Amino acid sequence: MVTKNHEKYVAFTFKHDLLKAAQYTVQVSAGCPSAEGPLKAISEWSASFHTYEPLKIIDWFPNIKNTWQPSVAPGNSWTVTFNNSLDHSTINKSLFKFEPEVNGLDIEHTQHNDRQITFYNNSKPNTVYTPLMQSASLKDIHGQALEHDHSDKLIQFHVHDSPSLVGHVSGATGMITVDPDVLDEPFYPFMVYNYSEVMLHIHRVKPEHYHPNLPCFNSYSYTYEGGELYNKLPGEELLNEVVQTNCERDEPKEIRVPLKTYLTKNSGVGQLIVLIEPTRKALNECEDNNWQHRQIISVWLQCTRLAVDVFVSSGTYKLRGN
Repeated sequence: MVTKNHEKYVAFTFKHDLLKAAQYTVQVSAGCPSAEGPLKAISEWSASFHTYEPLKIIDWFPNIKNTWQPSVAPGNSWTVTFNNSLDHSTINKSLFKFEPEVNGLDIEHTQHNDRQITFYNNSKPNTVYTPLMQSASLKDIHGQALEHDHSDKLIQFHVHDSPSLVGHVSGATGMITVDPDVLDEPFYPFMVYNYSEVMLHIHRVKPEHYHPNLPCFNSYSYTYEGGELYNKLPGEELLNEVVQTNCERDEPKEIRVPLKTYLTKNSGVGQLIVLIEPTRKALNECEDNNWQHRQIISVWLQCTRLAVDVFVSSGTYKLRGN
């Protein structure tokens, strides 16, 4: 009998460990005598408790039995979920090996999701990875080591082929007046997505070269080789070269085309047509590789230090030149 905080209770000490994942019931029969007087219990009393389960793995991702997503793309993370909260101090990357070996392995175990371990990796396409764990060293918050029969419940992470590569280029099109504040180092920015290289064309033009069917006036157009205005852009050709983008897969990248070299040396002004398109090589690396109808972006750039401000006042328009 133990008395604490004016409460009395009975503590039991067991000769042998209790079974795991088992329910126990403590019963006090009717007629149980009291240590404080002659009255006895008039009814039976009972209470139950459940012992915690042995530490085991209950799920993992990707799982080939998961009809929703049985595999993942190369480089995607994997997870293993346990039935009990894990002792963070026992978790170490050295406890985990994979067959075949996976590069770039790192692990994560967080407090808010303490029953799960996440594996970050640089996995290869079309590969099945099998984890090998040092089960005796991995423990839960109850001090239990992992009990998992790998022969009965084989854990494997299936990695499918890389998704098809989709290329794209984007940027401002039409006729654009470059901000005079940047004419000291003017540039044209565009975004490239998955194309390893692009062809860059720059022509010096004049107002008389204007034509509404020029590629720059067909926003985000797709062209074909037989197009008259595409094959022969107007004006003086200044540049026609391949530019290596060095972009990462599925990561958009901004590229800036410097323009100062192609403008009037003394004043830094002029008008340029810029046209950008993927090369045959870059296009062949992507899923949509129709060369005859490839995507282009083009812009007519006016670089001038002459600007006009327009103000509206009382329904009249006033022009002021700078």
